[in-house]
Amino acid sequence: MSEGKSLIDLSNLSQPATRLIEKISDAIGVMYEPTRIIKLAQAEAHAALIGFNSKSTITELEQRAINSLIKKEAKKQRNIESITAKAIGSLPNSAKPENIEEDWLSYFFSKCETISNESMQRVWAEVLARQASASSSFSRKTLSILSTLESYDAESFVKFCSCVIIHNAHPETHIYNIDDEFYRDKDIYLGRALQLQSLGLLHFNNESLYFSVDGSKTIEFDDEIYYKVELQYFNQNYELLIPENESQGILNDKPTFEYGCISLTAADVELFQICNPSPIDGFMEKVGARLRKADQILKQVI
Repeated sequence: MSEGKSLIDLSNLSQPATRLIEKISDAIGVMYEPTRIIKLAQAEAHAALIGFNSKSTITELEQRAINSLIKKEAKKQRNIESITAKAIGSLPNSAKPENIEEDWLSYFFSKCETISNESMQRVWAEVLARQASASSSFSRKTLSILSTLESYDAESFVKFCSCVIIHNAHPETHIYNIDDEFYRDKDIYLGRALQLQSLGLLHFNNESLYFSVDGSKTIEFDDEIYYKVELQYFNQNYELLIPENESQGILNDKPTFEYGCISLTAADVELFQICNPSPIDGFMEKVGARLRKADQILKQVI
């Protein structure tokens, strides 16, 4: 790619894409004119050199500093354009990027302007596209955490998200014993969990965690009354049946069901929407076997 060439063909953009570029330009300055930016930087640097030379005070160190600044700013511009170009490819026609707050955009690019890794750029692009389409909302805290992730960390997070089940629109991992060979075979283990926890993702607990079934409907099954909890694992729906007469917890007026030893943070819930994990063969059978120990029944909805 030539130094001054834009990463986007501006002649065939959809209206949402055009509005996104305009919004970014308003928030962070000139956007798709890298030639102008680079030439301006070069001109300013040249003027500075002339000024220094006229005083006979310029040093080799100062020359290198100016050249370094030009290269650094050009690299940031390339990263910004690359992420935006990838985001444009994901924009739906219904997107309203004009509704993105300029402060959010400024913060967004301040966190990703140094990201040159291709796979991480795609992650940032998906965040921008979803924010522009209003299908998701990402907090500054989540952006800050995302900016600290290496591609290895992101891959680890995706692996844990393969164990996420959705209950009442709330995603949560269902890992009951992280030392179990079943999880370790999928490259999911305590060391990875603790590393992600140190970065602000995931929270490991020494004791099991539980959901209350408060608000769940009751049904009759095999002449017994059960609370029915609707679960979803990827695109497959399940029903969890919990005996009505199950012992109630001290803090709950309804029975509970166990979901494991790792919980998602608020940032996890936001990033889960874009991480694109894959289902694990035999995972729901593993979950069902655990729940049966509490006399709970997990049924797939056909």
